[in-house]
Formats: sequence, structure tokens, C-alpha cells
Amino acid sequence: MYREPKGLMDLFQEVARRYESKRCSCSCHEKQRTLPAMMMDSYTHTGHRHGCSCCGEHSGKTLAELCKDQDECCRCCYAPEDAGPTLKGGRSRTIADALDRLRGSLPDPGGIEYPEIANGPVEVVLAFNNDEFIKLNGPDKGPHFSSHGTLTDLHHNPVPGSKVETTFPVDPSKFPDATEFPPVQVSPFDIPPVDNAHTTGHGYSKQAYFFNGGVDSLVTVGPSLPKIRKLSNGGAQFWVASIGVITQGTGKYEGARGTSVYIGSAYLEKWPDTFPEQVVILRAGFKALVSSYFKVVLKKDQA
Repeated sequence: MYREPKGLMDLFQEVARRYESKRCSCSCHEKQRTLPAMMMDSYTHTGHRHGCSCCGEHSGKTLAELCKDQDECCRCCYAPEDAGPTLKGGRSRTIADALDRLRGSLPDPGGIEYPEIANGPVEVVLAFNNDEFIKLNGPDKGPHFSSHGTLTDLHHNPVPGSKVETTFPVDPSKFPDATEFPPVQVSPFDIPPVDNAHTTGHGYSKQAYFFNGGVDSLVTVGPSLPKIRKLSNGGAQFWVASIGVITQGTGKYEGARGTSVYIGSAYLEKWPDTFPEQVVILRAGFKALVSSYFKVVLKKDQA
């Protein structure tokens, strides 16, 4: 659950968690450090007088000293080119200013839209997690997985008024292939051949995602490929990867077109060796965490 940072150190920790991979735009690549690391040096006043901890500019001054004056602050410390639009092209006079601007670039808790990675002027990018409970239902000769749950953002903050419903019919005769993985591929990897053994025994599934209390929704359909691996502790890790094509939508997504991908996983504490015993576990149901990613064009932007 998201908690509003209550102090300066709390905010540093929040920044560090969300920006752990962000790096300075300085050209000295081998010395690049993460943004939280540079800011923490400044905050703790470690006294390392190497100037900017990324490129060494203004040597002889600590980062804390540098950032007391806007005219001396090294640009690469607080304006990394990939840290978000609110940081580009500007400098902070104080640590608090830098933190305020960083905080403004963080996604809102429960937010699922990512315009920074949209391709083109009208594309909408959505990314979120599904907390689902899945059960194998239906007759033994023609069962299907059925799942229900709610959505969270990528930091597991709940998305208010959301839910997901999916179904995945399966062919019991293809269950054994779910334990088999493809052979090693030969290089070079940018030209054929492609050996797709053990990846063709997929089925098809449909997914419905509801937002804003059901006012807005997206429905997709496409192939789904399950895989399972028994673990050394007697359990199993179960995955399903899917590609979806948008078939319909409501609210702001009415008439939307685009595609989606999702990959889900479940941890099964016990995984017996016999198929009838495995079916018993699947019919009892299990928890799954599913990451979903959409690239969409809304109806108003289509020709």
C-alpha cells in the first residue's frame, strides 16, 4: 500500500525505490551513478571533495556546497536527461527544491498511464498488475481457467474501481507440453532459423478489464501459452504469457484499437507427479500476479 512520505529521508527512500536505474547524462559513462546515490551524497554531506560525483566538475567542492548556488550547481547532478520532463532543462537551488521536482515527476499512486513511453502523438500506453484468483472449471474433457480480481499500479497500489475477468479454455491432451521448454536457439539471433518446438501448443483466451467503477473498459482476445516448472522444494512455478488484440471498449476506450501483452505467474506450494492430483490442485484455485501492458489509439484519433 502506498504511504505518503512523511519526512525528507522517507522521500529519499521513495525516490531511490522508483529511480534506482536512472543515471546522469554525463559523457563519462564509466563513472555514472544513479540519481539517488548522487542525491544521498549531497544530503549526508559526506565531504568527498570530488565535485560532481558523476563527472568531477567543480572539483574541490562537495555536492552539498555545489547545490547552494544555482550558478555553480553542476547540471548533470539534477538534470539527468532520462529522469522525467519536470527535471529536464533546469537546476535546483536547494536539496528541497530538487526533491520537490523529483516528486512531481513520480507517477500518482494507482496511476496506470505512461505517456513518456508512448510512440507518436496519439498513442496511449497503459501498464498495471492484476491480482487474480484462478480456478480450473468445467468438465474434465473440456476445462477452462476462470479468473477474477482487481488491478494495481506497478508498485502494487490499488487502482480504485477496477476489476478483471478472464477465461482460458485448455485442451487436457496438451497439458504435458506445458512442462517442456524450447531448445537452445542458434546464433546469430537476428536471422533464421527459429526453432519453435514446445511453443505451439497454446490456446486462446479473452480478458476484460474494468476501470472507474466499470464506466471504462477494454476487452481483448488472443493466444495464451502456459508453462510450468517443478521446484526443488516440491512446489511449482506456473506461468502464462498472452498476446491480446482489443475487440471492444466502453467509456473513454469505446472504439479503441490496439494490442496488449500480459504475463502471469503463480506459486503452487505442492505439485504432485500425477496428472489427476495436479488437476485437483488447479480446481481448488490459486493466486496469480499478472502484469499487463497496452498500446492503444483512441477512437477520436483514428481515421
